[in-house]
Amino acid sequence: MQPFAKAADKWDRLGGVLSFPILFAVVSAKPDLLPMLEDDLREATIDVLIASIPTLIKKKAREKQAFDALSKLGEVDERYRNTDDPVGLMLRDLLFGPEPKEGDGATI
Repeated sequence: MQPFAKAADKWDRLGGVLSFPILFAVVSAKPDLLPMLEDDLREATIDVLIASIPTLIKKKAREKQAFDALSKLGEVDERYRNTDDPVGLMLRDLLFGPEPKEGDGATI
């Protein structure tokens, strides 16, 4: 019986996740409907919150991995340590090549 209860709970939460944007749009367009829809909107908001937690945890872990990788990259190339936008610098390097350093024999 428990597997069925868990499945029903997941489907119920999915309904809340799907209904949230609809309820939000309705109340945004017709604020006078809030008293009638507020309980459903609150339940849907809780369902969205519960459903979002695993994604937020994964995002935080990915951000930590990126921070660690960029820190290591900054140890290898000081340009990455000294920039406010290391990802942008990486993209520019990949697309256009790194800017020549002063004194490396390159001409401007």
